[in-house]
This record gives sequence, C-alpha cells and structure tokens, in this order.
Amino acid sequence: MLKRSTDQHRAEWFYYRLISGISGHTPYEIYEIMARKFLLCIDEYGDLAYIKPSSLDTIEHNDYMEQIRAEMIKYGIYLPEPSQVDQYELAKTITKKAH
Repeated sequence: MLKRSTDQHRAEWFYYRLISGISGHTPYEIYEIMARKFLLCIDEYGDLAYIKPSSLDTIEHNDYMEQIRAEMIKYGIYLPEPSQVDQYELAKTITKKAH
C-alpha cells in the first residue's frame, strides 16, 4: 500500500485548522482529539495509544478523513471533500486579498 500523499496531508491539516477556528482548540489539539477518537489501539505494552495519521496508507487515510467529516456533520460543521480543499484554500486567499 502507498503511504498517504502530500495532498492528503494538506487536506488533513486543513480540516484541523478549520475545526480549530470553530472550536477554540489549536489545530494540534484537534489532531490529537481526532487521532484518539478514530485511531485508538493497544500498544505492545498493553497501553492505550493511537496510530499516527502519517503512518496510514492512502486507503486508510481516506477512511480516517471520512470519519472526521462524518463526526463534524453531527455538530453542523460541513467539511469539503479532501479533493476540494485546494479550491477552498484558494477562495480564502482571494477573499483575504479583497479585504
């Protein structure tokens, strides 16, 4: 399996930044919250741990992103498809320049 792509990484952190702007948590806190919620596992010592998203392959990472999107819908937060993130970032940049 292929490791997650640069585009997947960028979309993942776009989600964390977007959620942090609404929640008041930092993007890194959102990263930890989501990883603990969706990537929880038992480590080799029998302790609870979480799988780092950077270790996921492309298919696993897509599943992880869909879990985040589904979770946020419960709170009325609609995240774009990962493939649309570039369009959202571009629109944000254009909007900032216009103000």
